[in-house]
Amino acid sequence: MIKKLIIFIVVVLIIWLSAVYYNSKNKSGEIIINENSEQSEKIGTTTPENISDALRQKAQTYCDKKNTASVYVSTSTIKVVGSLLGAGTTYINANDNTMFSCPVVAPNYVTQECKDIMNISEQSWQKICEN
Repeated sequence: MIKKLIIFIVVVLIIWLSAVYYNSKNKSGEIIINENSEQSEKIGTTTPENISDALRQKAQTYCDKKNTASVYVSTSTIKVVGSLLGAGTTYINANDNTMFSCPVVAPNYVTQECKDIMNISEQSWQKICEN
């Protein structure tokens, strides 16, 4: 039992340290997601003026969904944090409703898309709700 607990703590510590590392790599607060596609999205510092009322209302609809811990928005992306252990975060592009998930996994298994979006500074996300 203690061995499993130690392994769990080590895994959580590795995940936390990798998030700190990825966030420290980008001091500017902006990142390009899907840089190879024509629909690349550049996210910079989000201010209340940058977020439309329609986007806020759309993000608010995710607040009441089952297993949602919190919801954030940036200029064109909604971030839905899952409340279940290991659920991670789902990101929704508000323009075309495409989405992808970033579950909690070891750093070697994090997709490039998740690495890119994790580089966005916390100041770029505005909290909509927390359950």
